[in-house]
Amino acid sequence: MLRAPYQSAPQTSGSRPDNRFGGLTFARLCPRRDFLLHSEPTRVSFTFYTPNMTLIDPARAPSIAVVGGGIAGMSAACALVDQGARVLVFDKGRGPGGRTSTRRRDDLRFDHGAQYFTARDERFERAVARWVDAGVASPWRGRIGQVTNPGVIEEKPSARVRYVGVPGMNAVVRHLASSLGSRGEVRFGVRVTAAVLVEGRWLLKGDRNADLGTFDALIVALPAPQAAVVLNDAPGLFEQALAIPMLPCWSVMASFDRRLPVESDGIFVNMESGTGDAQLSWVARDSSKPQRPPGEAWVLHGSPGWSEANIERDPREVAEALLVAFFRAVGISAETPSTLDAHRWRFANAEPRTSEGCLFDRQRLLAACGDWANGGRVEGAYLSGVQAAECMISEMLRRAQEQPTSSRPWPR
Repeated sequence: MLRAPYQSAPQTSGSRPDNRFGGLTFARLCPRRDFLLHSEPTRVSFTFYTPNMTLIDPARAPSIAVVGGGIAGMSAACALVDQGARVLVFDKGRGPGGRTSTRRRDDLRFDHGAQYFTARDERFERAVARWVDAGVASPWRGRIGQVTNPGVIEEKPSARVRYVGVPGMNAVVRHLASSLGSRGEVRFGVRVTAAVLVEGRWLLKGDRNADLGTFDALIVALPAPQAAVVLNDAPGLFEQALAIPMLPCWSVMASFDRRLPVESDGIFVNMESGTGDAQLSWVARDSSKPQRPPGEAWVLHGSPGWSEANIERDPREVAEALLVAFFRAVGISAETPSTLDAHRWRFANAEPRTSEGCLFDRQRLLAACGDWANGGRVEGAYLSGVQAAECMISEMLRRAQEQPTSSRPWPR
């Protein structure tokens, strides 16, 4: 299908890619669609375009709401703030992280969501390098194995470096949130229940119909089914988000008084579903990750099928069932844990995964992003958020170039 990229002046030899994001993605738009899936990007520098945009005047800066404070939402917020926009991030959680959250129990930490991340894309590699330099991420050198038969752990080598946030997975998102500066703000403990387009601006509603403010543009960085609820006033994006199924994951956090006799620190569990052993998909000794407190802390992830079949089960029963499955998978005698908790991720993984990048409605200045829109993984979430921000910026630039800038922060 023919795509028409926005046209701009040639880049001068002195222009350089944005340092924080290391050269971003410029989304090409198909003029035959009102809302678009962006999957054929070319590299462009935001920094080069800034002098041509009305966003550089603080008094005229647009206000943009971001719903969701995980990796995708924070990467989008940072990209927008860097271009002069005023950004307000809403997140229902008590702190930063989303599915890269870290839970504390006594003196231990559990990464009960995303376990680690790898970098395949050059732009994300640069971002990870900056996080390592900032001291919020570090390589995880743990021994990784796999189980296909109960009690038999095989080594699973990989050429890719696995990284984790330090001292917990949420450190990266916390770092992004702290870098927003005076033009950005994050409000935790706030649930956005609806977004209504009123005279060209987005009115956000919270619990008990609370008025959360009006904004010039909106980015929704939530799991697809949750995003669909907020996107109800944009039929095109609503239908697309609603059509993306997401599978749940039960996460169990267990600690022990002594080190368990398991040589591997992370284990992929790939046992056949017909044997009744396919309860787990992954287990990890979280205490093996860098800068974690001493102790023996394990995270056990239920398989998608088992988690879905037991989605409404009592958390204590789930924890006990997956702990039994863990001992069987690694082939050791059962031991009584010091602590045992379970957390339900109702929307953990998109199935099948898509790689569209983000959803964007340029008429309404509305975008939806997340790992579900970009192949899964932390890397996919990060790049999806950046791409959503790019769609907003490029559309604002297009409107600013077409109309005078005297009446509005930018032409609508």
